[in-house]
Order: sequence, then C-alpha cells, then structure tokens
Amino acid sequence: MALKPDRDYGLDTNISHYFVAGTVTIANTDAGRIASLETSTSGVGMDSNAGSGFTQGQGFGNVGTVEFATLASGAVPVGVTLQSVENHQSQEPARRNFNKNVTYPSMKIALARRGWLVTNRINGTPTAGDVAYVGPSGLISTTGGVDGDGIAVIGRFETTEDSDGFARVHLNF
Repeated sequence: MALKPDRDYGLDTNISHYFVAGTVTIANTDAGRIASLETSTSGVGMDSNAGSGFTQGQGFGNVGTVEFATLASGAVPVGVTLQSVENHQSQEPARRNFNKNVTYPSMKIALARRGWLVTNRINGTPTAGDVAYVGPSGLISTTGGVDGDGIAVIGRFETTEDSDGFARVHLNF
C-alpha cells in the first residue's frame, strides 16, 4: 500500500491525463507516485501523441499523457497518482475493475494536485517542514539539488516518517 486513507485532496484533482508506461517499469505500481508530463510530447504533440505509440484518447484534443519520469531533472510534475497502475495481462481489451481502484497504461488516471496525503513513496528521510521535490521514478524526494537544476517543488512534508515509512505531504502543484 502506498497511500493511507488519511488524506484530503478533494478540492483539486485532475482526470484529464492518460497514463503511458514510459521508461519506468510499472509492474503493479501502487498509488502515491508523482506523474509527470511525458517528455516526448509537448505543444501540438499533446494533441496527436505522434511517435509515442499511444493510441487511446486521440481526437479528444489536448488530452496529454503522463508517466513516471526516470530522472527528476527537467520533469514537469502534474500530480500524485490516486490509483495503482497495473500491466494488462490479456490479449482482450482492458476493462477497468472499479472495485480494485486500478488503471492500466493508456487509460485515464486520477491525480491529486492540492491538499495532503500520507504516502511511503518517498526518496530520502523527511523531517517536518522540509520542501518536497519530484524525485526519480515518480517518488517524492527530500532533496532538490541546487537552484536552476530543473527539479520541481511539489509541496512540503508535514511530518517525519512513521515506523512503517509513511509521512504526510502537503501538495501544491
């Protein structure tokens, strides 16, 4: 489990993006990771998804695709995933099981943009008041490097990690 039920993000969620596998292996990835804009599409490319191998959602105009960025530097974070992402194992078209709160690559994904949540998808050891940055592979990081290196701030840690490795993060994308 990557998200605990103790959370409040009701005022700003985003369901306008489609999730693509990208370069990070996503075999049964839990919720609570940072989704960033796919680096191969920008501007007009967000409409056509040309060259990305992405086909679902075309024609809806400005849908955008997100992935877990391999490197934090230069990543454009959009939100924290509220659903687990699983690879679809069948040759049949993927059908969402809403009882599992799961999505598949190339399907819509719910993202939290403002509010707070409790997650263990953390890179580093946070203390209360530390700035939260986008980290590698969609993790929330405690380090952002030096000014100007392109690592985006996504919020602030409100607590230290508990004994299970979970901490509360206030989001502000």
